[in-house]
Amino acid sequence: MQKMESETASIRELKQDRSIDTRARLVQAAIQVLSELGYAGFSTMRVAQAAGVSRGALQYHFESRESLLSAARLRLAEAMSEKLAISVLNSMPLPERVDAIVDNYWEVIGSTGYIAALEIRLYERFNRSLHELMAGTFEQISRTRDQSWIRIFSDSPLPTEDLILLRRFMLDGLRGAALRQLEGDDPKSIEGSLKLLRQTLVTKLSGN
Repeated sequence: MQKMESETASIRELKQDRSIDTRARLVQAAIQVLSELGYAGFSTMRVAQAAGVSRGALQYHFESRESLLSAARLRLAEAMSEKLAISVLNSMPLPERVDAIVDNYWEVIGSTGYIAALEIRLYERFNRSLHELMAGTFEQISRTRDQSWIRIFSDSPLPTEDLILLRRFMLDGLRGAALRQLEGDDPKSIEGSLKLLRQTLVTKLSGN
């Protein structure tokens, strides 16, 4: 009896793992389709084909196009912070902290995945159901990141309001560089802008 229960539990765990894997593949496929074809070329059928699953499997995991797009945008947002452990960052000198954060954010914002994020954001402007799906989640993500930023740079003499503004400044700079990259700007010029952004962050965070 105990053996049968153990085998049943193992089968259940295997199915759960497969389900999680299928969902992750669908989300990644959605990002890929958006990056390559834009929203105009986006369809759930194309996503299912790119993920190597049936249309029914997609509908099982995502009841609507909007829920899939929301999950794709959330995945891109998570990727920007999943490698950043506050305890590790706090042990670094200020310039290394800034480099680590900028590098991690640029890894996502400077990638083709950012194209997918832009496509979703533009579509969201005119789709109420998608906006409602994402609004609360992304407001919470932004608040959480502000709090983490304050903890990471707790040794800065800047007041909290200025610290948060500085994080917005960093994001504005990275997004601008990403748009220039999409327009085919000189990579050396973009790298120069990122270097200047790092230097500015270090200077401001130092209170200079």
